[in-house]
Amino acid sequence: MKKIGTFEAKNKFSEMIKKVRKKGAKFLITNRGEPMAMLVPAVQDRVKANTAIDALIAFGKANPLKLKKGEELKSLIEEGRK
Repeated sequence: MKKIGTFEAKNKFSEMIKKVRKKGAKFLITNRGEPMAMLVPAVQDRVKANTAIDALIAFGKANPLKLKKGEELKSLIEEGRK
């Protein structure tokens, strides 16, 4: 991932977008050396998100929540917050 300052990013934004789109490049945009934003391909993020969602659904199906008689989901949530 290439680091680039905000001033340079502003001046080369179109060029950066082309590199992200065609080559999958990633840029870390900084301001005075401090990370501010990332420019990354959106498609990869969607693929990762969909993969994570599918994994959570599969986990839920393989490990269904088993409540004891009289136990409510809300009580389990509150217990987890302690």
